[in-house]
Amino acid sequence: MVQFKVTIDPVSGLSQYRIRGYAAGLPAFLSGLGVADDLKSIMVYGQTNGLDFVTVKLPLCEDL
Repeated sequence: MVQFKVTIDPVSGLSQYRIRGYAAGLPAFLSGLGVADDLKSIMVYGQTNGLDFVTVKLPLCEDL
């Protein structure tokens, strides 16, 4: 999972992109992604194999 920040260069007016890795080692098959405002987190849902479902809670990260 990666995080993008898009800003506009004030001189050229072109978009600038900053990208960084946000999470690694997530389930092989992601089935959902959402934001839990009350928990201040990102919730990632997925499967590790045909039977196991997992939920991963990650902090909201807006400091890019």
